Amino acid sequence: MQRPSTRTLATANMISMLGHPLVLGSLTVTLSLVGHLPAARLLAVVGIFTAAIVFPIWFVIRRKVASGAWTDMDVSDHGQRAGLYSVALSIIALSIPIFWLLELPRGLIIGTLVSLVLLLAGMAINLRSKLSMHSMFGAYCVVILMAVSVAFGLAALLLIAAVGWSRVVLGRHTVAQVVFGMSLGAAAGVVLFWLVRQ
Repeated sequence: MQRPSTRTLATANMISMLGHPLVLGSLTVTLSLVGHLPAARLLAVVGIFTAAIVFPIWFVIRRKVASGAWTDMDVSDHGQRAGLYSVALSIIALSIPIFWLLELPRGLIIGTLVSLVLLLAGMAINLRSKLSMHSMFGAYCVVILMAVSVAFGLAALLLIAAVGWSRVVLGRHTVAQVVFGMSLGAAAGVVLFWLVRQ
């Protein structure tokens, strides 16, 4: 198989960064709350979400990469994934009671719980195989955004299709791992949609 050109790899890397779970997750939380909360409350909720989940996970990944314990910000090495899952699970589990005590929106709390279960499923699968976390959380976000706005959902769907392509081109995942991740994430999104409507 022919090696992708430098330009193709650069494009794939940029798309992969745009579709990183921390980036897309923050954007999804923001877009799902716009119009439902006053501006000041929206900024506060997004700030709390970022401080409780996004920044701590990003900080740990950054430190691990800097120390050489992990090879890249995506933690693409299968053997290193268990550490990432443990870190993410711990941080998200700790954030849930904080969100509840601060009376954050019900949908955000339920979404965080479903994310926790999704990560547990990913961790279990990681014992034997590897799936694309980018694709898993990307598809999860697509379903959430589709429920908020068809336009948002379709835009996210195009991005996630591109992200899936990028993960394969960069050699981080096979097509099967990308499709499996998307399927699991979409199923979690449907579960979230059902739970929020109860």
